[in-house]
Amino acid sequence: MDRTAPLSQTQRMALLNLIKERDSIVNNKSTAPGIIEAKKRTWEEIVLKFNALNPDQQPRSSKQLKRSYDHVKRKVKDEDREFKKKIKCTTAVLLMCMNYKKKL
Repeated sequence: MDRTAPLSQTQRMALLNLIKERDSIVNNKSTAPGIIEAKKRTWEEIVLKFNALNPDQQPRSSKQLKRSYDHVKRKVKDEDREFKKKIKCTTAVLLMCMNYKKKL
């Protein structure tokens, strides 16, 4: 099976908008049988709408779109962690400078 091209930024945004409309189901952590079945139906709806929005592209499967969504979530978490790390470091440097100035 040939690899499909990665999602463009526009496609990623379209995917995120489709998921946002169904956020309560897609991001539900429950493993109850009813929720699992609802998630499957929801992802199939997302796939149909996503592929309809991108008719010139090779159709994507729910597995591919889920993987893309997981990748976006992971990237956001990583960027958030890096941002917080920079803030923490900057705050520590500022505090050290303030303490140093007080000693002078």
